[in-house]
Amino acid sequence: MLPSSVNKSLRTTNNNMPNNKVLNFFDKNDSECEDEDPSFDEKENQEYYEYMNENLDPGYVAKSYKNNTFFKYSALDFLVKDDNIPNVENVNICAFHVNQTGKFPFLQFLLNKFPPGIFDDMVTFPCFSYNGKNDIIDECISKLDEVVDLFDGDKNDDNYKYVGYLVEENEIYIFFDLSSIDLQAQELYRRDKGWFTLVDEIVNYKSVCNFQIHSQVTSFFKNNSEFCSLYDENDSALEVPIVCYSGAPKNKLRFTAIFGIEQANNDKIMGPYYYFTNYSNAAKGDASDGLVRFAVFLGCTKVPLNYPNDKKDDSEYKVQVLKDKEGSEVASDYSYECKIERVSDYDGKWTEDYNSVYIGKLTLEDGSAISDAPFWVIKDYEQQTPISYHRVNKRHGLSENIFIL
Repeated sequence: MLPSSVNKSLRTTNNNMPNNKVLNFFDKNDSECEDEDPSFDEKENQEYYEYMNENLDPGYVAKSYKNNTFFKYSALDFLVKDDNIPNVENVNICAFHVNQTGKFPFLQFLLNKFPPGIFDDMVTFPCFSYNGKNDIIDECISKLDEVVDLFDGDKNDDNYKYVGYLVEENEIYIFFDLSSIDLQAQELYRRDKGWFTLVDEIVNYKSVCNFQIHSQVTSFFKNNSEFCSLYDENDSALEVPIVCYSGAPKNKLRFTAIFGIEQANNDKIMGPYYYFTNYSNAAKGDASDGLVRFAVFLGCTKVPLNYPNDKKDDSEYKVQVLKDKEGSEVASDYSYECKIERVSDYDGKWTEDYNSVYIGKLTLEDGSAISDAPFWVIKDYEQQTPISYHRVNKRHGLSENIFIL
């Protein structure tokens, strides 16, 4: 069954991509989208759907979000709050920022990226070995100053609010709330140390852009999944956004990072809405000198699968496209439109029941793949939040090897 509308339940309905695992705290025994076909085979969509459960104790002081939407980070109740922090040699800083610029508030965690040529550009928790000589909180703040090097105007101790610690297997995780930092979409370079990273990047992709996130970071959040979510006043988990990308030419890169992507034209196969893709596709685009990284709220998502019994696109635009291309000198154009008629929805009728669409790497009738996949389409402008932008270096060949400058 398809997941419930986030506008009804404020419950995440992330749909994962092939070769990516969803968060291990998702529970597929959740409610469904309204007006859904009850005959839909849930097993055939198992690779796409998992749903978040709500078995956590409420707690932590609630905060207010714009438009008076209430949220809280209940997981902080699991932390030890006192200042008598034990002397543990390996110290990991788990610094989070609650981003309030999107459709819903969401978490970003500050990770430390190694420079090019060192540990393969690995991304880790900010960490250090503690010898017990200095105050451990002071040493944490010194390390945070070192990592948060692109927010020079904002750097001061008041931005680093200590909220507690957790000890696991001779490792200590000290938590800081960095939400007072004004975190606009930043232009990030490969050499930059501080990367505010989404839960989706940490747990599902295990990378940010194409820089690998250390397994310790991923394991921590998988083993302590309560730290992945914010909650509303009814103790229901708020939707966790996914990471998406959009390529952009040099002269539009910063504009897109400020205002988001523009609404597409009517010639897009899912109608005139907002289209996103993955890092690889965004980086290799012929017209792209850079890319913008987004947090995207999917809400209730439609996933076309191109089954033989699926309804064909009978939209007026599709009929006209087939008529126009039938006599085209490029026969492949007409053939392709025929092959995707159980996938396309040029009139955007999907928006009547869904907030988004995910198009994976579907196999068409002749064994070919659908163009430009994977990509996501969202219904409303406010479902996107730009979080960083980057210039890319295409001199190194294949798209998966394209690094940001």
